[in-house]
Amino acid sequence: MHSRITLYPEAVKGFHNGKASLPGWLHSHTPLDLVMLMLGTLDLNDRFPRTTSPTAPPTIGPLTKMKDYESFKGGEEISRAFPGYCRHFPEKYDSASLDAGEIVVSSEVDGVQRELAEHRTLAKAVAPVVRERLAD
Repeated sequence: MHSRITLYPEAVKGFHNGKASLPGWLHSHTPLDLVMLMLGTLDLNDRFPRTTSPTAPPTIGPLTKMKDYESFKGGEEISRAFPGYCRHFPEKYDSASLDAGEIVVSSEVDGVQRELAEHRTLAKAVAPVVRERLAD
């Protein structure tokens, strides 16, 4: 599923809204053995309400080299607060969780995206969690 924003309509591509598209994806792909969500960094753009809530994405920054830096200003601090809001989710929802900010770093180019090597590192960290969940 490709949704650029978790909760809010995306002005450029309105259909890229996780809250709106997830139910359809789940319904059309049922039965599912596993659902994996990765919250995105675009939620920290100032076009959307930014709070330190469970809808905030993984750690970003530093953003000083980013072309559109101003629209993400303040997002780095919010992204660093996010893991604390999610620590109770695995137990509450019988799920697994990884803090990508403890595993990979953002690109020095823009402070938001991950470089190829970081994607590989994250995949290697996610794989055993997926195997364990599917073994249950």
